[in-house]
Amino acid sequence: MTLAFDGLVAGMRLEGVVADGHVTVVAVEMHGPSSATLTYRTGDGRLGDRIIGATDLEGFGEPKQRRWSFDADGELFKLAAEAQRLQQAHLADPFAAVDTSNIEPYPHQIDAVYNRMLELRPLRFVLADDPGAGKTIMSGLLIRELMLRGDVVRCLIVAPGSLVEQWQDELWEKFGLSFELMSRGAVEDSRTGNPFVEKNLLIARLDQLSRSEDMLERVKGSQWDLVIVDEAHKMSANRYGGELRRTKRFILGEALRERTRHLLLLTATPHNGKDDDFLAFMTLVDPDMFEGQLRKRGAGDERAAMPDTSEVMRRIVKENLRTFEGRRLFPQRHAHSLNYELSVPEAELYEAVTNYVRTGMNRALRMQEGGDRRGIMVGFALAGLQRRLASSPAAIYHSLRRRRDRLGEQESELRRLASSGDPVPVVDLPRGVRIADLEDLDFDDYNDDEFEELEDRVIDAATASVTADELAAEVAELEALVELADGVRSSREDTKWVQLRDLLRTGRFEVGADFSGSGTGGVSRGVSGAVSGAVSGAVSGADETVPKLIVFSEHKDTLTYLEERITAELGRPEAVVVIHGGIKRHDRRVIQDRFRVDPTVQVMVATDAAGEGVNLQVANLMVNYDLPWNPNRIEQRFGRIHRIGQNRPCHMWNLVAHETREGQVFERLFEKIEQQRGVFGDQVYDVLGDSQINVSLRDLLMRAIRSDADPAQAAWMAEVIDGDIGTQLNGVLEERALLSGLADAADNDDIRRTMAKAKARKLLPWFVQTFFSTALRRYGGRIT
Repeated sequence: MTLAFDGLVAGMRLEGVVADGHVTVVAVEMHGPSSATLTYRTGDGRLGDRIIGATDLEGFGEPKQRRWSFDADGELFKLAAEAQRLQQAHLADPFAAVDTSNIEPYPHQIDAVYNRMLELRPLRFVLADDPGAGKTIMSGLLIRELMLRGDVVRCLIVAPGSLVEQWQDELWEKFGLSFELMSRGAVEDSRTGNPFVEKNLLIARLDQLSRSEDMLERVKGSQWDLVIVDEAHKMSANRYGGELRRTKRFILGEALRERTRHLLLLTATPHNGKDDDFLAFMTLVDPDMFEGQLRKRGAGDERAAMPDTSEVMRRIVKENLRTFEGRRLFPQRHAHSLNYELSVPEAELYEAVTNYVRTGMNRALRMQEGGDRRGIMVGFALAGLQRRLASSPAAIYHSLRRRRDRLGEQESELRRLASSGDPVPVVDLPRGVRIADLEDLDFDDYNDDEFEELEDRVIDAATASVTADELAAEVAELEALVELADGVRSSREDTKWVQLRDLLRTGRFEVGADFSGSGTGGVSRGVSGAVSGAVSGAVSGADETVPKLIVFSEHKDTLTYLEERITAELGRPEAVVVIHGGIKRHDRRVIQDRFRVDPTVQVMVATDAAGEGVNLQVANLMVNYDLPWNPNRIEQRFGRIHRIGQNRPCHMWNLVAHETREGQVFERLFEKIEQQRGVFGDQVYDVLGDSQINVSLRDLLMRAIRSDADPAQAAWMAEVIDGDIGTQLNGVLEERALLSGLADAADNDDIRRTMAKAKARKLLPWFVQTFFSTALRRYGGRIT
């Protein structure tokens, strides 16, 4: 029954006036036949008024005499109460995400997520623990926990291209989180043209977003609850004088900062040794705090103290990490250099190819100095050729052959066009490759297969030659080099392979064997007694454990060559598995699982596809058959076996042709690292990925190849490594020592007690099962 205005009297109780209960009428003041001001008092005693019309009266009514009739559906009430209990489970069990994930976390991981990051609202944080400490695990825990608390629905992860698949796999396998990979196809398939708006859980490549204006604009059109950036130190800015120069990646970081409530930056190297650059990086976390400090230092106060970052950054050196029982989490690791001399034919091939590369590189440098940006591409091609020369006779032979054939085709095409009477043509650049991509090349933005494909296209076709006659001369020179390389390859006398073969024989890689060093072949030339002892100690006393070895190379041609020779050496094809970036993800996982669990599989030969986020701690022995010019790759490779869960000392062997130009650089570098290890311990290996060291080493290798081989040049290189790179190593290590936290045993005990209490109070699986079973029966659906 609808009320009338004359039916509203003081003292009357009404429903429908306010949303959350009934009111008592205080007074009614009419403004005509169809409107009035109603003054009322709410149940908690507050006065209020509102103008009402005739249509409002239809929603008013007098409350029933009994407010609580207790005649509702009891089963439905119980279901609603259980839903509320599940939603608030984290209040009783603060470690709910741990219980619902496929992980066994360690104290430092629990501390980072539950004691540091979840305490911050909003979260703006730099997690700078060492490589291998489990930053992906901590990120997954954080995402899961914030989702359980209803604080995160939309999450974006930005990572280097070589790591995006690893992120997708680990978040699904360990946390049941189904993230999609961002791609050009996703843009085309999206309804709005902006998948950043449509998809809630997304992983994107760092340079995919930073290099494309279109993608950056799409990012700016989205909003996120949580953004996580891996390898965040790549989003750098540099101060020159009073000007802050922002890189494209830094501009992306600023855009992400403004479009998310929570921001987590992951990096093992937040500080590159320059305080101003570090402060600029920290503005991505807190611009108000750190931009002010940056301006202050730019005003001439160079002695201004660095601000305290402990509230927004955590850094722990992994050598300090412990288990709940107080044991060291990471075992010791050792690096050994196997130096060898090239045979006479190998030395002849090396000098011939290096002279070809050096001449071309110097010409490319002059092209750049003259404003011809093609020189960048030519220099990149020749540097790739030099790396393949150092890799194996197979790699350099096939690369030279393909280059000879491709340039020969270009020469024929130029002569055909010239004979047609058209203007005299010149050599084209390789198709599908932009010079701009090579200027700002980031090795980590490519997986190994993508990078080798890029390198193949450039090596095959990028040349400083311009005319058909110049091409003809270069093709003739390549013809002679191909003949030399084929001779070395066919002779099967490969000194570098002999080093690896002797290491295999020293270890007697047979099922059930240990590394006693007394097997066939013994310790041959180049393999010192110290190395033999290291191998022996690596698995001594582990008779039940089949020793497993990983051999890393950079090139598929070398991979094929090594697979053939190692298989022949061991006499069992099933003992060797191969991984490279061209193998599909599912098949790669199958191969990794075989290596982990099958005792007949003893050697994995792999490109850096097995150095990207793969857990291979079943092995504690690895060989760098090729030494990457990017030292970060050395650290990543070592990190595949030196990981949480490894309980044996880890050994890495670097094969170095110490008389070659690049061999001299690496030999001196490893000597320097070994010296620093005496002072700083194993953590010296963790700083190989520092950006400044990477740039310095690549520059040094390029200069070594471009220069003549003379004692003065070698002395100068040693001086640079001792001086520039040695100083950088010192700076990074000292900075780590100052800023890194220590794992406190008492804190570990507190975390363990808190987790035990939470486990006793946690929501049991039976309650979850009962809730969903009842809800599905009531509302439809089926349980599988």
